[in-house]
Formats: sequence, C-alpha cells, structure tokens
Amino acid sequence: MNTAQVFLEILQLALATLSVIPATAPEAALGGVLVQIIQKAMAGYQTAAGVPLDLTKIPIEAKV
Repeated sequence: MNTAQVFLEILQLALATLSVIPATAPEAALGGVLVQIIQKAMAGYQTAAGVPLDLTKIPIEAKV
C-alpha cells in the first residue's frame, strides 16, 4: 500500500466518524464520496498501468 492509499484510508475513517455527528454529516458524506471517487480512479490507474500511482514520478512544471 502506497502513501496516497494510506492517507485516503485515514481520511475516509475520519469522514466516517464525522458523519455520525449531525452538524457535520452532510459535509462528511460529500467528502466521503470524493474519497471514493479518488480511490476508484487510483485503482483504475493501477489496473491499466500495472503499478500503483506514484505522485513522486510526476515531473514538476518549470516556471515560465
């Protein structure tokens, strides 16, 4: 499991906890949906590329 996956799992757990609190439930539910979309996108990338997404390999753009 790479760092991004660990971070997303921690975030998902935090959002699930916040969804129990009535005052934060709607926002936590929306955040949970966004986390699920990102997790599915990462899994799709891994399936297509054969390796997990490694954000450190994305080149940094040079300033113009």
